[in-house]
Parts: sequence; structure tokens; C-alpha cells
Amino acid sequence: MIKQKSSVIKNIFSIMSGDLSSYAVSLLGSYYILTKLNMVEYATVNIVIGLPDLFLMLTNWGINTACIQFISEKKYDFTQIFYSGFIIKISTSLVGTGIIYLFSDHISVHFLKRADIGIFLRMSSVLLILLTLYNFFRAICIGYEDYTNPSKISLVKVITKYLISIILIYKGYRITGVIYGTIISFIISDFVYYFVIVKKRNNDVVKIYDTFILIYRLLIFGYPLFIGSLISIFNRRIKNVLLPYYGNDDEISNLSASNLFYAVVNTITGSFTTTYLTALSKYDHTVSNIEDLFNECDVFMRYTSIFISPIIIYSIFYSNTLLSYIFQDKFAMSSKYNIYLMMPLIFVLFGNKISYSLFISQKDTQVAMKIMSFSSFILLIVSVFCLELFGIVGYLYSIIISIFIETIIQNIYMYKKYEYKIKIFLSLQILLTSVSSGLVSYYLPITSNISLIIMLIKTLIFFSTYVILLLIQSIITKSDLLVIKQIFIK
Repeated sequence: MIKQKSSVIKNIFSIMSGDLSSYAVSLLGSYYILTKLNMVEYATVNIVIGLPDLFLMLTNWGINTACIQFISEKKYDFTQIFYSGFIIKISTSLVGTGIIYLFSDHISVHFLKRADIGIFLRMSSVLLILLTLYNFFRAICIGYEDYTNPSKISLVKVITKYLISIILIYKGYRITGVIYGTIISFIISDFVYYFVIVKKRNNDVVKIYDTFILIYRLLIFGYPLFIGSLISIFNRRIKNVLLPYYGNDDEISNLSASNLFYAVVNTITGSFTTTYLTALSKYDHTVSNIEDLFNECDVFMRYTSIFISPIIIYSIFYSNTLLSYIFQDKFAMSSKYNIYLMMPLIFVLFGNKISYSLFISQKDTQVAMKIMSFSSFILLIVSVFCLELFGIVGYLYSIIISIFIETIIQNIYMYKKYEYKIKIFLSLQILLTSVSSGLVSYYLPITSNISLIIMLIKTLIFFSTYVILLLIQSIITKSDLLVIKQIFIK
């Protein structure tokens, strides 16, 4: 059991380290490119690279998640799953790429109101194929429980992208330099992924009939997730229309700046949910011992709470200090917005997001779609009222309310479908421990002429207090220490 726990935690750290490293390099690279391009050029780059990314959402169809689940449960041949998923992904991406390429001038004039960027859209259209294959190959590796290669390839891709882009900008290519840098980095990454996957597949002959049967099953599994994603995309588009109506440019800029820590915590949470999906897919609640599935869920929820809770609470207590260091007193309202953005993430401790891993692992994608759709509907309705009453802050209120309702519904469905109940009091205990650590470190008087030293000492006190309080309450047990030893001490 200890070996199994250490394996799961090791996988989480592996994918998390890769994603966070890539995110950090991406932030630095984007900032550097921003300093070399003027605002019009930088906006053009974001538009032409962002369009294939938008089409990627429309051509996803939930196949990546389906492949992770199908490979993890080990009921189907790995090679068969790979080729079945590949046929779907390459077909949809080719259609999407063709649409962008053929209608690039129409899109640039009538939708983007930028008649000058049609040629750049045609150049970047191939990105849809490359992005599709990149995400598909990553899903295949994760389904196979290979977390090391995706982390390495992700970091190499980002470094390659910005390195080539910066070189080409210096050579005078500017917008086209960033586009070429992005395309080349994805080509390299996709080839590396393909050769990694080729080593994993067997040499059995792929049967055409079995392939079409599996394509059908992948689509049936994935389409509810696709519909849920489409509704979420629609919601985001509505948000982009509503926010400028109720807020000024300064407020919207501050809101965008406050997304920094939210994106980091979301990335960390994503590492947990992805790892749990592969682990829980090994269980079938209809035939396996349901207690084994429950035990796994309890372990996952406890570790999620232990790791995620202090990060959320720390970013709430020290929001103002951290953001002032990063933005140098610009975006004065961003720390306030950041606190509101962090609050909905607290519900992760009570099953939000993690519950989707359980539903999808047990092939209950219809349930996942219903909850996602209802949550999006609630967010849309509540946000209209809150924006009218409170302005931009009202939108943040609506996120908290909708996530709270979503978490309640998720817990109801988990009990209804599997009779599984999250240990709410344990999650509360861990949350209160995080808050107590925050209060101790925040209000403890520390004097120094250098503010950075004060911040570092308070950070050390916060996390040290948190660990000590967990040990005193026996929330971290001897078994957990053995798991940590298994991971870090060879």
C-alpha cells in the first residue's frame, strides 16, 4: 500500500513539476517577447496563435480523456486505442485546419475586424494539427502512466518555442518569427512523443473492424465531455462580452493580472485530477470491491487537501505582498481580486474537480456533462445579477456561488451513484490548520530593513507551522512519512 501511495504521489509531482516549469518559462518568454514587439504586433501574435487553440476546443470531442480512461482500465489493446484515437484526432484537426486556411481572409475581416492578418492565419492554421497531436500523444502517455516524458517534452517545447522565436525576432521576422518558433517547437515535440509511444505499442496487426468499433466507443464516451466543454466555452464568450459592459479597462486589467496565482493553483490541481483519473480507472464499481474504490478516493482526497489547502490559504494571506513584488505596485486592485479568485478553489478540498476524476474513471461521463452544464448555467444567471449589483467584483461573487452549488451537486451524485461520502470534517480540519498557520505567520511581528527577508521568514513560519500542526493532530501519519521517504530517499 505504501509503495502504491508513493507511486501516485511521485506521478503527481512529476507532472506538476513539468507543468509549473513550463508555465514559468512561458511567462518569462512572453514577457521578453512583449518587450521586443510593439503592442499591435503582440496582439496580432496572440490572435493568430489563439485561433487554432480555440478551434482545438471545438474539435476535441473528449477523445483525449477517453483514451486516458480506456488505456488505464486495461480492457482494450493499447495499440488499438492509439490508432483509433489517432484516426479521430487527425480527421477532426485536418477539417479544422482546412476551415482556418480557406476562410482566413473572411475570418480576419468579418470576425476579427483585422483585414491585415489573413496571411498570418494561413501560416498558423497548421498549428491546429500540431496542437491536436501534441495533446493526444500526451494523453496516451498519461494513460500508460508515463508522467516523466510528458513533463520533459513540455519543458523542451516551451524552451524551444521562445528560443527560436527570440532568434527570429532578432533576425527581423517579428510576428512571423513567433509563429515559426511556435510551429517548429510543436513539430519537434510531436516527433519526440511519437517515438516514445512507438516503443510502448506491441507489434500485433491492427484489425480494421475492431478499430471502427473502438472509435465508436471512444466517441460515445467522449461526446458528453465535449458538450460540457462547449457550454463552458460559450460561457467564457459571454463573460468576455459582459465584463467590458460592467467594468472599465483598469478593472479588467487588474482582473487579468490577478489570474496569475489562480492559474498556478489550477495547474497544481490539474496534476492531481489527471493522476487520479488514471489510478481510479483501474477500478470498476460494478464488478470490483466497492470498498477498494472508496479507500482510494479517501487517500486521494486526503492528499489533495494536505497539498492544495496551504497553497490556497498562503496566496490569500500574502496576496498583496506577492503581487506587489511581481507587478511593482501596478494593478493595485489585483490582490483583492486574487483573494476572491482563490476562494472557489477551497471547494477542491470538498470534492470539486476531483469528483470529475471519479465520474469519468467509472465511465459516467453523462453525469459529468450534466453537472458541468448546470454549473455553467448557474454561473451565467448569477453573474448577470451580481455584475448588475456589484460590478466586476460581482462576477467573482458569482464564481464562488456557482462553484459552491456545483460542489454540493457533485457530492449528491457521488453518494447517489456509488454511496461514497467525502470526509468533510477531515477536509475542514486541514483547512482550519492552514488558516491557523496563516494567522500565526501573518501577525507574528518580524523586524528587518529588507522586506524580502521578512517575506521569506514568514513563508518559512507558515509552512513549518502547518506541518507541525498536521503532525500534532495525526493528520500526517507514520505511513505518510514512509511514503515521503519512499519518494525522495533511495
